[in-house]
Formats: sequence, structure tokens, C-alpha cells
Amino acid sequence: MDVWNTDDKSPLYQAEELLINAINLNPEYYEAYYQLGEVYYYLHKKDETIHVLLKAIGINPMKIEPYQLLSTTYSLYGDRYNNFYVTREMTKPPLCFFDPEPDYTLLRLGNYYIWLFDDYEHGINCYLQILSRSPDFPDVYHNLIQAYYDLEYYDLAYEYYYLLKELSNRGIENAEFYLGLSEILLGIN
Repeated sequence: MDVWNTDDKSPLYQAEELLINAINLNPEYYEAYYQLGEVYYYLHKKDETIHVLLKAIGINPMKIEPYQLLSTTYSLYGDRYNNFYVTREMTKPPLCFFDPEPDYTLLRLGNYYIWLFDDYEHGINCYLQILSRSPDFPDVYHNLIQAYYDLEYYDLAYEYYYLLKELSNRGIENAEFYLGLSEILLGIN
């Protein structure tokens, strides 16, 4: 039975009770807090999810999983500012060494810098860090085009447009899609 994708939440309530008992027996039991966070997440208990995930992070701040679930929780409930701060922590050493998808985390961080704070310098820096490691990342080229266009640095916007076009010509996945978005932005037919 897949308890995550069913209307019957009784196994989740049973897990909740067992995990709370485990925590009562050992208040420093990281895994119990993290798993309880997952249970609360699937029960749509936002405040409880956040509370136990922060407790798990307090017990073992070197584990990436509670940061990821905390970021997802903030995102689900539209809390972009707290999501930004959690995402920013995930990009710092030593956590960044445990992130299975550090480029996507850095992409989100760059987006947050620009969208939430109008901080183009830090946002663009995040994007350029990604390209230094993963030069075939079409999302990043589009975001750079958008950022430089917003800043009215049209020469740079077109420079990254032509680089994105090269990715598209090489058949890089999603490059054609982002090329189309960039052409709309730049008014290219």
C-alpha cells in the first residue's frame, strides 16, 4: 500500500504516534525528527513540519534532506522569503557538498536574488557559477538573457542568446524551448 498517494491517512497517523514515542525516548534522535517531518508534510501540517525539520537540522546540520524538505514546504505554502534563506544555506559549504543537484539549488537561489530582492549582481553571479561547472544548462542562459535585458545590457543579453542558440543547434535538451522564450523576450522572429 502506498501511504503517500492514498486518501487513507491512518498509516501516517500511526507513524506519527510511533515517531513521537521514539522522540520521547531519545530527544536527540535525528532520524525520528526527519521522518516525522515527512509524515507531517504528507498530512499537510505546515507548522508541525517546519518545527520538527528545524529540530532535525539543529541535531544534525550536515544532513541535506531536512533542508530540502523545508524548502519544499515553504514553497508549497508560498513562503518565498523563508524558502530563499533555506536555499541559500544549501549552497554554502559544507551542505553544498551533500546536495545531489547543486546546480538546481544554485539556480533557485539566483532566481530568488533577482525576483525577491532585485539583487541582479548576486543572481547573475549564481548563474555564472552554474555555467562554470555545467556549460550546457539552457535554463541558465535564458535567465542570464532575462537579467541582462532587464538591466538594459542588451549586448550581454544577445551574447547569451547566441550561446543558447548554439546549445539548441547541438540538440541539448530543453535548449529549443528556452531559445523560443528568449526570442519572444528579445523580439526576434
